[in-house]
Amino acid sequence: MAELLRPLVTKGKALVLPMQAPAAGLPWLIETCPASALRHFGWRGSYKGAALGDQRRRILRGLTEARLLRPLRRSLQKRVTDDSGGDALDSIIAAMATSQALADIAAGRGLGDVLEGRVYYCLR
Repeated sequence: MAELLRPLVTKGKALVLPMQAPAAGLPWLIETCPASALRHFGWRGSYKGAALGDQRRRILRGLTEARLLRPLRRSLQKRVTDDSGGDALDSIIAAMATSQALADIAAGRGLGDVLEGRVYYCLR
């Protein structure tokens, strides 16, 4: 990942938040952690593994019932719950955390520390 992103940052084609200030017109790179987002949401179990499709289904249901996620089409829900590695669910959760992070950044909140950085994981 570093080899892919480093040239973008060193050539001024992307910014890493919060180490660099956000600027209009350039892509922003942020770090999210789906597992931390789920813990923040109250989930304490595992959801990765062939036998844990019901757990992935419960997570989707919980996010939908909390109105953090719109209901997925049945075919997409099946794809997410059947993905034993959890990558599909991780992608959805990372997108949700990114959306919240962008709202916080736009409002001037939660930029993090320029030295330590920040992992964006809140789901609201």
